[in-house]
Amino acid sequence: MELACFRVVQDALAYIAQHANATEVWLSLRSSAEELQLSLRHNAAGFNAAGSDDRADARSLVLIGMEERVRQVGGSLEIKSSRGGGTEILAVFPRSVHKDRLQK
Repeated sequence: MELACFRVVQDALAYIAQHANATEVWLSLRSSAEELQLSLRHNAAGFNAAGSDDRADARSLVLIGMEERVRQVGGSLEIKSSRGGGTEILAVFPRSVHKDRLQK
């Protein structure tokens, strides 16, 4: 789970630095007994979630990679973005999946 969190942040920050032209990025990590929530937001222009611009292919590969990493450890990934509204990436990792794996 820790490695998946690290890789999601690493991939997102690399993409933001190369393509998003953001001036601010906010990162939040919240932990409870049930789950770990990772939130990363930026203030760039955002994108159309339908993906019909020049960067759609690069964005798609980055998002697919992030989603695969998160799902491999039993989590979920949500992307919220709109033109002019910035983007938020929310990854949620259930703690119970990891406790079960450790006990086996």
